[in-house]
Amino acid sequence: MKNSWRAWWMAGALSVFAMACGDDDGGTDAGAEDASAEDAALDVSSDDAGEEDASVEDAATEDGGEEDAALPVCGDGEVNGEEVCDTEIAAGEVGACPASEEDCPSDDACSVGSVEGEDCDAMCVYSLINTATDDDGCCPAGLSRTEDNDCEPAECGNGILETGESCDDGNNEDGDGCAADCDAEEDAEAYRVTEMTLADPHVFLEFAGTCIDGTDIASVGFNQQLERVISTNMLNMILLFTPFDTEAESTPFALHTRAACSGSVCSAALGPVGTTAENQAEGVCLDAVEDSLTDGYGEPNAPAASCFASTEQTVNLTVGTSITLDRAQAAGTYAGRSITDGVVRGFLTFEAARATTVSIMPEFGGDRTLYELLRSSDEEGGACRTRAMEASDADDIDGDGEEDGWWVYLNYTAQRVIWVD
Repeated sequence: MKNSWRAWWMAGALSVFAMACGDDDGGTDAGAEDASAEDAALDVSSDDAGEEDASVEDAATEDGGEEDAALPVCGDGEVNGEEVCDTEIAAGEVGACPASEEDCPSDDACSVGSVEGEDCDAMCVYSLINTATDDDGCCPAGLSRTEDNDCEPAECGNGILETGESCDDGNNEDGDGCAADCDAEEDAEAYRVTEMTLADPHVFLEFAGTCIDGTDIASVGFNQQLERVISTNMLNMILLFTPFDTEAESTPFALHTRAACSGSVCSAALGPVGTTAENQAEGVCLDAVEDSLTDGYGEPNAPAASCFASTEQTVNLTVGTSITLDRAQAAGTYAGRSITDGVVRGFLTFEAARATTVSIMPEFGGDRTLYELLRSSDEEGGACRTRAMEASDADDIDGDGEEDGWWVYLNYTAQRVIWVD
């Protein structure tokens, strides 16, 4: 089943690109004024001052009419200006305004949608269910099967941090920081990601016949929207060490991609991945894969000692949409109460990219798969090309020795928070 990226990215993009389109309108007005001025000159040569005044007045009226026509109108059946939808677009169509919760369905049983705003500013917003209700298909974060029959019983020792466990290092042995019953033998220490940016690859969109890099655009780019959902606690990614010991060769580690946080207090959530953090006292803990970076993009972080890198796992990384990364690793430099120079690295396959749907404004082509937003060969039907892209360098495709796809690099910084099991 395809994942759905709720339309938090590019929802306000049109206001930025409307400025760029303004040059064309300006040229039209200028042409109208030149024509009017020429007519006025002919009238003057015939000594008809009254006709000259009429020509100037008509030109002013014509310009004003064109300006008024360019203004966005809510209810005209098109998404224009700063509108996020239009009330005249039929329900179920791209750009339709949600009218009730029924128009905001969620693929996640633990997420409920509601409508925020009105008229052409209406949008769907989603919140996590945090109360127990039997038989609703949702097991809220931090609850066990004794509290909600939708929760599955935990299986200690499978390397997956599940409800009722404070750690799971993939074995059932005592003395390694995580006890045989998956209870942390020492206090856990958690770090919440407070900054994150996509370094490589980049995402591209076609607008008005022009190919644009949508990774970093003032206010509405992918990275700018990523910053917004992190700062508003809509996205809470936690790095959990049980225990936190920078001197040990390794320590049990879990990456929570959907934690529940309020202020500086966070708790267990859906979909954590249990693994091990390998520490290093010298050198770089995680480098970029050879030949996987594109010139001109941002450089991924290379955390240096004292640092850690987690062992490889498959991760469903929730960054607005749920992206499945194979051989994913998290790494970072220990810096007091912070993790700095952090990077999440993982391999995105063609199959996973095609299975992830991204909701985009109609002016940018409407809903696209993630595959269609990333640069690949023309034959593969990937993202558009900018003029600066040479035919010989027209894709970001990487190989992993088995199949084609993209190595994804997300830079991050994390701050320590209070962890509540």
